[in-house]
Amino acid sequence: HADAPSMLKWNNNFSWSYNGDVADSMKQRVKAAGGKVDGELRFSIQWNDGDNNQNDFDAHCIEPTGNTIKFNNRQSRSGGTLDVDIQRPGSKVAVENITWSRCPQGRHTFLVHNFSNNGGTTGFTAEIEYKGTIYSYVYDRRLSQDEKVIVAVVNITDSGITFEQSLPNTQ
Repeated sequence: HADAPSMLKWNNNFSWSYNGDVADSMKQRVKAAGGKVDGELRFSIQWNDGDNNQNDFDAHCIEPTGNTIKFNNRQSRSGGTLDVDIQRPGSKVAVENITWSRCPQGRHTFLVHNFSNNGGTTGFTAEIEYKGTIYSYVYDRRLSQDEKVIVAVVNITDSGITFEQSLPNTQ
């Protein structure tokens, strides 16, 4: 917001990052796990930030055709790919990632499924990146076994991306 005070402690608009990006960003963690982050559309989730969530969360996308990209259907005919699938995070931050080099037009539903509840006490964060613009979301509530949380429902057309519904956008 233009009227917000600077969050920096010095009197200029410069900040720094590691390796050309924000330090410890979700995008960097996805890359480190072998995921692709340079497609036209990316949906990533992250959890276990405080080593307190051993649940097996799954990133899902219901495509315009009705096909669902998920752990047991990792590649779609439209070119969408689930390329990072973490079953149990151990002591590290866990990520999952779905990406398209060229995204099909139509309605996409992005959601997180708690496939296996292993006592996790926290939620997740998620990112949807479309043509370089990142939309970030935080879901800070515990998920029960088999619970699904819709992160966003979007329409992609020649004109761009529009949101039908979503969790509150944090960025």
